[in-house]
Amino acid sequence: MRGSSIRGGSDGHRWRRGRPGDKVGGMESKMSSRIYVIDTEKNLRAPQLHKVVEPADIEQKTGLAFQHTSHCLASGEIMVSCLGDKDGNAAGSGFLLLDSEFNVKGRNIGFPEEIYQEGLDSEELGGWEKPCHSPAFGYDFWYQPRHKTMISSSWGAPSAFRGGFNLQHVSDGLYGRHLNVYSWPDGELKQTLDLGNTGLLPLETRFLHDPSKDTGFVGSALSSNMVKFFKTSEGSWDHEVVISVQPLKVKNWILPEMPGLITDFLISLDDQYLYFVNWLHGDVRQYNIEDPKKPVLSGQVWKGSAVIAEAEDGTELQFEVPAIQFYPEIIEKGSHMLQINVDTEKGGLTVNPNFFVDFGNEPDGPSLAHENEEGPRSGRLGSVLLVGIGFLSLFRSWGQTTGEGRLVHTSCPVVGGQLATPGQEGLSAWVLACQV
Repeated sequence: MRGSSIRGGSDGHRWRRGRPGDKVGGMESKMSSRIYVIDTEKNLRAPQLHKVVEPADIEQKTGLAFQHTSHCLASGEIMVSCLGDKDGNAAGSGFLLLDSEFNVKGRNIGFPEEIYQEGLDSEELGGWEKPCHSPAFGYDFWYQPRHKTMISSSWGAPSAFRGGFNLQHVSDGLYGRHLNVYSWPDGELKQTLDLGNTGLLPLETRFLHDPSKDTGFVGSALSSNMVKFFKTSEGSWDHEVVISVQPLKVKNWILPEMPGLITDFLISLDDQYLYFVNWLHGDVRQYNIEDPKKPVLSGQVWKGSAVIAEAEDGTELQFEVPAIQFYPEIIEKGSHMLQINVDTEKGGLTVNPNFFVDFGNEPDGPSLAHENEEGPRSGRLGSVLLVGIGFLSLFRSWGQTTGEGRLVHTSCPVVGGQLATPGQEGLSAWVLACQV
């Protein structure tokens, strides 16, 4: 079922459902720098556009553009990572703050400790990201309040990736290889971890769900390594590679060896399993991480995807096959979503032959869906959803249990076989509601 149409010139990038009970979710449009607020309370099967945060408003008040990851904060405000300024310079990256009504509050604002104790508004409490503490590159971020730490990752300069991936840009220093360690909630950049050649293009960042744990992971896309970061006995942070995906020898490609290209991963809510996608090799992997220092491969299927997301009952996994630069034929045919059954007891992944969503048949299609994420469900966690497009970007949508089964929302940044690009009118991105 088709849901809301997003205005021309926008790519529906990352879709975030609000906290339980919220009526809206947010979707950043990375290329157009708009933020869309989608109302899912009135009709889950036909989500409606609630509000648009325009790039001119964001740029005027903050100088930020190319929004990527959003997270709800304890005050009800929303923090959004931004990858650069309006001209695509990575030096303009930083963090945007929206209030609970999705108005732009500014940049470099965050949450002193009192906000958690007294519920004070951050505008009353002063700045967050300190002057001269902006990251060299932006991408994902997450925080672990009990350890008073936030860690952000480093993709690259918008001026480089918006024209497609060029390997020379890595050598030119237009892509990142660092993790930024901030004090939380103070916003001081305490450390910068150089991952070196083993951590080129670090993207998605995940702490373990146990709030007492001081361990997390980041997937380095180009190096195709899973890097574990952790707090040392001295109180600083360090990193080590715990999973390496070996490149494949190939012919008629841009390089003699093809990396796996880890574009997204997630950790089960019980912190037992880690799932990731090798976007170029085409396989989805499940690792047992009960010992985070020594992950053990416990499941693998060869289908391919760009983004993964997890539900709660540990029984299935859905994903969609990506395209555009590396899979150009799919922009004419549309993308697909498949489901993988997950064994959360012994480990293991198997494709469900009875589940298939063809986004090429969507109204105004073909469409390239990107990511989805299910909402809360009872039972043990383990169902994983994967959706991918083709320009090496990730985003997350959500699903909710209904009386007839689960409803999954996903975003399509490509409709009618055309990619929505900045300033290009007449194209629309879509939020789709699919019965599962």
